[in-house]
Amino acid sequence: MMRLIIPVLVVAMISAGSDVSQSQAHAFHEYLGEMIDAEENSEYNVFGNVEGFSAAKLYSKNGNSYSLHLLRNFHDHAQLLIIDLSQEKFDSLYQTIAQRCSTITEGLIMHALPAFQIDESDWDENSVNRKIVLLDGSEIIGTLENAVGDTLMVLSAGGLLIAIPDDKIGHIAELRGEFVEGELVRHDPNTTRLFFAPTARNIRSGSGYFADYMVFFPTVAYGITDNVAISGGVSLIPGAKKQVWFLAPKISYNISPALDAAIGAFLLDPPGDENSELLGYSVMTYGDRRKSLTLGFALSLESGSEDNHDASDKSILHTACLAGLSTNQSAFILQRPINRTHRDRFSPNIHDR
Repeated sequence: MMRLIIPVLVVAMISAGSDVSQSQAHAFHEYLGEMIDAEENSEYNVFGNVEGFSAAKLYSKNGNSYSLHLLRNFHDHAQLLIIDLSQEKFDSLYQTIAQRCSTITEGLIMHALPAFQIDESDWDENSVNRKIVLLDGSEIIGTLENAVGDTLMVLSAGGLLIAIPDDKIGHIAELRGEFVEGELVRHDPNTTRLFFAPTARNIRSGSGYFADYMVFFPTVAYGITDNVAISGGVSLIPGAKKQVWFLAPKISYNISPALDAAIGAFLLDPPGDENSELLGYSVMTYGDRRKSLTLGFALSLESGSEDNHDASDKSILHTACLAGLSTNQSAFILQRPINRTHRDRFSPNIHDR
């Protein structure tokens, strides 16, 4: 059954209240005034070629720092980018704009570098849902539908379409989730891993995370590209003669919106006198950002020998299979090590997000 939502246009008339961290808009230059629109940005090449550019405004914060707000329409929603500027950066921007205003030579400006380059990566986002915090402390949860000049049209969780002038916005926080029947349902915060074992999902290019297991086992991960990531970690156990470290590259491939596949390796240097072990694995993940199922298979080639094996045996083959169910609240993991000398049963593990 489809739910009919009739948006109601509400004009937000909100005063700045007692919050003085952001004052009235500051002029970019006497010639341009307090707002740069798409035509002026193109003519003076202030921020470069920003797709869907709507407006830019500048606010003084406490006398020696500034806040730059840029609004644009991107695909099917709007975006607001807020950048803090030091006095030095503001002076440089002001002087560049002043020089261009005094020498309006279309050909010269067209080939000049942007006064303040805005790259596509600066607009990076993981969700279109936002918590908009106004200067008086009020909060609105919804999606940024579109930008009209320096005004944001926000569709609230309750279905109201609200027009919010940019100069009334204190800051915007990203909400990782989606609205279901008017309520925000949180996304799984760790789509690229279960507890420690990997899923087939990859970290976005330029993104990363830090995780700490039982205090003494910190790890980091970084997305080299949208399909290639690397993670690693080292133990920090006081008094240990040898610390444990690992390195784990992963290559992922998105088959469909709900299905991903990945292959990777896991190089581990265990404690004691044991040799380093290299493990290769393949894994598939099906589902969305709220819940998913992961199935995997690993193959390890360990140097050395074990009990009940001849010392001349230079390698011992190990395999393992993994199954994991991940939700936005917890992860349930089954892992089954298999080798030629042990017959371990499935080992379950439940981890809260």
